[in-house]
Amino acid sequence: MSELEDILNSPLVVSKLDKIRGIFVRHTKAEEARQMLLLSVSFAKRLRESSSTYLIGWSRCGKSEIIKRLLQDQTGQIVSKKKIQLLTGNGKRFLYIDLIGGATPRILARQVNFQIFNDRKSLGFGEELGTGALIENLNELEVDGIILDEAQNLAEDGVKKLARFILAIENECNAPYSSWDRQRWRP
Repeated sequence: MSELEDILNSPLVVSKLDKIRGIFVRHTKAEEARQMLLLSVSFAKRLRESSSTYLIGWSRCGKSEIIKRLLQDQTGQIVSKKKIQLLTGNGKRFLYIDLIGGATPRILARQVNFQIFNDRKSLGFGEELGTGALIENLNELEVDGIILDEAQNLAEDGVKKLARFILAIENECNAPYSSWDRQRWRP
């Protein structure tokens, strides 16, 4: 290692960087967004349907951090760096999916079905059957909510596919709410 790498990896520098990473700057609407998400968690269940909550804002304004802190409050679990994870605790179950790398609804359904539910049979399914299998698995496990972080990356393959995916979950999933974190599209 070079001298610079030694300095950057020293315990003192690593400790200071960890403290910097832990800083959360509250933007003016952060508490309002958190309260709206809490209302969605508590009251969004309509007549046998899920309701979506969309958290939209500029890049780096704290949307993901608000969601992660809400999930920690609800489940007592910390959202890790894993792209797909089921957070359980305090009688709640939330599926958190980070779409920062993008995916199609078909690939997303396959990954969740396999990684979370160990559903190998759905690996060969197309978009419609895969989404249906995902909804069945979510309902069977009684998942309370689905969070798609960075959902705009899913839309790159087609807004219509994303809309059909969301609509299918809203219409058929028993989860009290689904929250989707999206960046505001810049002109």
